[in-house]
Amino acid sequence: MARDRGKTWGSNKEMKTIELTTNQRRTLEGKHPLNKSYIARHWRGDLSLARSYWLNGIVLSAVAVIALRIVLESIRTANKEARLIVALAVLIAFYVLCVWQFVGIWRSATPRYSLWGTLAKFCVILGWLFLFVSLLSLFADLLQLL
Repeated sequence: MARDRGKTWGSNKEMKTIELTTNQRRTLEGKHPLNKSYIARHWRGDLSLARSYWLNGIVLSAVAVIALRIVLESIRTANKEARLIVALAVLIAFYVLCVWQFVGIWRSATPRYSLWGTLAKFCVILGWLFLFVSLLSLFADLLQLL
């Protein structure tokens, strides 16, 4: 008997359920496997919660913030228009990265009904709130420049 979360087998008294990856489920349904790139697997939630949260969330955010500061510091001597264009491009890339991180972590935490999955989702909600507030702050700063 197939379920959305996996395949069930055994006697009526004892049913065992295993969780299938997205590609395993698609293969059983007779469909082609999805893209196997790391970025796509994170986006779909196919990576482990630990890898999604700690590597793609925490470590990658720290590296992105350091890179962001280096880029913004290096363009300090450029003219105003060039600084604005580079700063906007870097900030857009940073926000795209945040959305990718949040969606992948949320999807990775969804099939896990555990304390860690719940805490990861709570952190993602806090991340969305922080992202929204930072966008409002950014737009307020941009309005002051105009």
